[in-house]
Amino acid sequence: MIEEFIKQKEKEIQDFASNPYLLANGPDTTPLTKNSEIFRNKKREIMLDALFSEKFDLDEDKLLADCQILVETQDDYDAQITPEGLKFTDKFANNKNYYTKIEEY
Repeated sequence: MIEEFIKQKEKEIQDFASNPYLLANGPDTTPLTKNSEIFRNKKREIMLDALFSEKFDLDEDKLLADCQILVETQDDYDAQITPEGLKFTDKFANNKNYYTKIEEY
């Protein structure tokens, strides 16, 4: 029984020692490619921000206020099916309600 325990522990130590990620105990230094998810997501975020900021002005306060309303009413089905609730749903679904085009001079 003790021999089995020792063998099991030796195997665990051997497995641990053979795993470079556990031994390194540091950051993953695997080189990223342009296909990596983090690169693609950040690239998209930067490009959208640059393009949007150049042509449009986002009304963040209005969007934040409507997001708050959405969060507060999302579990209240009765409030969602009232005329006001349906009107709000349509308003929130239309992104044009939250930005204006910047006039070019």
